[in-house]
Amino acid sequence: MKTLLVTLLLLSISACSNTSDQLAGADSNNENKNKMDYRCEKIPVLGSSIPKKVCSTAAQRRAAEKLTQETAQQVRKPPNTCAIVDCGGV
Repeated sequence: MKTLLVTLLLLSISACSNTSDQLAGADSNNENKNKMDYRCEKIPVLGSSIPKKVCSTAAQRRAAEKLTQETAQQVRKPPNTCAIVDCGGV
């Protein structure tokens, strides 16, 4: 009976120490997210009433914006007609 109580006491102490370590790790993880300007947004999904949660850093959002702008510029360019019909151009 005595060994059972000692074992339970040791387990409860070790469980408490793990919880404080995990909380400290969670705090540092939140600090890292804040430093990277980590942000989550709810984006509406076509055909669904439930929005999708999308999380990204500032660098990821800038890269996505740049890609969007480049794609829009390519769409606005007139097509190269020489590529379609051999017009003798380069």
